Amino acid sequence: MKLRKALLTAGTIAATATAVLAGTTTASATTDPPPPGGWDFIFSTSGATLYVKKHGDILKICDTNADNKYARVDVYEVEKNGKVDPKYDLVNGDFVQGLGNCHTHRASQGWAWDLREGQQYEVHVSGNSNWTHKTWRFTNDH
Repeated sequence: MKLRKALLTAGTIAATATAVLAGTTTASATTDPPPPGGWDFIFSTSGATLYVKKHGDILKICDTNADNKYARVDVYEVEKNGKVDPKYDLVNGDFVQGLGNCHTHRASQGWAWDLREGQQYEVHVSGNSNWTHKTWRFTNDH
């Protein structure tokens, strides 16, 4: 009887651990893993997070709220006079919405995604429908 109870308890613990691990794997599979060496910058505002890796010019915008609103980043080159020149928009909501959904672009895709070395960039990150945003600047030096 004691052996049976011990086996049932062990089986319950194993099943629970398997369920917890399976749930963890499923939840983490919704986003790309960070690149080697991690992210250089992480810019967050309500409803959106932008991840930046300078080497490879990787920009990943993620929706961080389950509110059916878009996560968006606008990227601008900062000119020597301090004015900003639109580079591109990276809009997550054009393709998917929802908590944990992300959209990634990188230099290997060519054209505007290849950020110039030594150039300062300004990013506007928004996680709401009316495009109110937070602003950050970084220099692409890799």
